[in-house]
Amino acid sequence: MPWLVALSLALAAWLAPAGPVQAGSISLSTTVSASLSGPTLRVEVVLVNQGDEAARDLSLVLEAAGARVEAPGPTSLPPREPWRASLALPLGPDQPGTYAALVRVRFHDLNGYAFSSLAHGLFHRQAPTQAGVTLQGLASRVADQGVVRFELANSDPIAHTVSLRAAGPEELALAEPPARLELAPGSRRSLDLSARNLAALAGASYPVLLILEYDHHGRRHSAVGVAPVTVQARPDLVRAAVPYLYALAALLVAAMLGLQLRARRAAGRWS
Repeated sequence: MPWLVALSLALAAWLAPAGPVQAGSISLSTTVSASLSGPTLRVEVVLVNQGDEAARDLSLVLEAAGARVEAPGPTSLPPREPWRASLALPLGPDQPGTYAALVRVRFHDLNGYAFSSLAHGLFHRQAPTQAGVTLQGLASRVADQGVVRFELANSDPIAHTVSLRAAGPEELALAEPPARLELAPGSRRSLDLSARNLAALAGASYPVLLILEYDHHGRRHSAVGVAPVTVQARPDLVRAAVPYLYALAALLVAAMLGLQLRARRAAGRWS
């Protein structure tokens, strides 16, 4: 039965492990320094590619206090070569205090695959404020779905109602946190955000940010929590089915041998 032989050989070849695939890596480190000069926010950005493959077609987006500006980056960022940029963003009049500035970087790898990353800095209008509410991001893992956790703590002797917003890479879809959250004096609580993998590759790591703000005595208080998220490989259904496929291949070979034996016996009776 030639088709049985062909099918069993095809299964054996398909189940054989593939050789390793070599690929470069891009690990983008972003440093943000922000300061207010009159009505203009000035942000110094330093990018360093700590991988072994050049990042390509970079662009930057700066967001702060409800304003936004985009700027081009280098067409290529080789490994270990810092690139610096100065961004300016006009800001309207607002209350004194501390604010967060976010910088998003978009780039591509050699194959044209799109990536993004986030970094932040704090800046002050008039005098800095020390937030009595703090938050910390915990390390987490995401395959198709996952949860990113933050821990919030109010060390003040009074309650605070804080506003929250999340920011993450464009490769992940994040659930929106509650717009407003009340924290009792001296209280602590956890906040979980569901995350869904849109286009992130297995093995990649991203920062997910949670920005917290509240007003007290006419001054703005801000804090940023950073949760490192590692992307895991999606469940490999084919690999899980490998034992059953081996069993199928064995059954096909047994069937082939049985049919060949029956054919020989029949030929012997008629000879």
